[in-house]
Amino acid sequence: MSGLPAKMRDDEIESVRKVRAALVLAQLDYRREIAALSQRGYDMRDIARAVGVPGYKFAETVRVAQETAPIPEGFSGASVREICQRYFLGQITQEQVIHELTTWDYAIPEPRELGYYEEYPPFLPNSLDEIGKAFDDGFLDGETHDYIIKTMPAEY
Repeated sequence: MSGLPAKMRDDEIESVRKVRAALVLAQLDYRREIAALSQRGYDMRDIARAVGVPGYKFAETVRVAQETAPIPEGFSGASVREICQRYFLGQITQEQVIHELTTWDYAIPEPRELGYYEEYPPFLPNSLDEIGKAFDDGFLDGETHDYIIKTMPAEY
């Protein structure tokens, strides 16, 4: 027996989802800030001291920060999921999330030929699959999800 109640309440699940999303976004924001300081030429030891992280641990932090995708101009996140999480947390409006997700340059899966039929990959990051996953994960409400899907260009 796991010790968890047989059925968690929706508000309990929502609370945990919000904290987890906030944690993920805070980590991305932290990495981007570190990368920006590093790119401005600040010494790694000075940055580490300023943020209170031991220098011997900070080299890996800077490396990971420099590999973190930057946010494209005009968007609030570097991925469809990040944009949806920011909407879920109230960091952007419904109007913004709709604008960003209907103008996003989505990845389009390439089918693989398997004999007589084609098979699409099961999940492709930054494709329309992310919209459905964001809805399933509770980051998009039904109204917003449906509006985005209905207004997508035919090529998606």
